Amino acid sequence: MKKLFELEVPEVYSGIVESRPSLAKQDNVLKLLYLHQEGVDAVGSCIGQRGTRIQTVISELSGEKIDIIQWDDDAIKFIPQALSPAK
Repeated sequence: MKKLFELEVPEVYSGIVESRPSLAKQDNVLKLLYLHQEGVDAVGSCIGQRGTRIQTVISELSGEKIDIIQWDDDAIKFIPQALSPAK
């Protein structure tokens, strides 16, 4: 999956946005994490305009669900994002 994102997202390919290891795979939803670097919207760049970038990756993975989450070293901020939209 990392290679698919490198092909589709120039910010990942160039290293502006760095992929982190997957958090979990449950209920057919893969949690994919990205590290934000100054001045770049990591989540927005992976999704693309109108979702074009993420839809291409999802299509290549036969419809696999992907959640893109902003990485944060502060667990108090990160964990709620990783669990979202779960309550």
